[in-house]
Amino acid sequence: CKYLGQEITFLVSDVDHFEADGDYTKAFISDIKLVYTLDTTIGETSRGLAGNHFDQCHKSSIANFHRTLRVDKGIKPNYVTFNNCIMNISRHEKARFINVCSLYRQLKGVVRRK
Repeated sequence: CKYLGQEITFLVSDVDHFEADGDYTKAFISDIKLVYTLDTTIGETSRGLAGNHFDQCHKSSIANFHRTLRVDKGIKPNYVTFNNCIMNISRHEKARFINVCSLYRQLKGVVRRK
């Protein structure tokens, strides 16, 4: 992907979550405490993610199931990443996201994304 106009490479599996920032997307990598600003929108980023380990659970964020510590199911649902970042879940996506997270944990990471 591109970071500030330069091609960079990182393991997508190391990303805790992605967050919208206008016409850009921020990739949060907690193990090395880095934040990359990507030259793509959150929608473009979501479409470009391979496989079944990511979910756009809010219009402004994409969760990585591998890096989700827990899901809080309250009135304002959210999920907590390994770096203790609290991210919102859209109320429209709440039930679906919670079900997919449960399936992910039960099947140890083998969940198909529609």
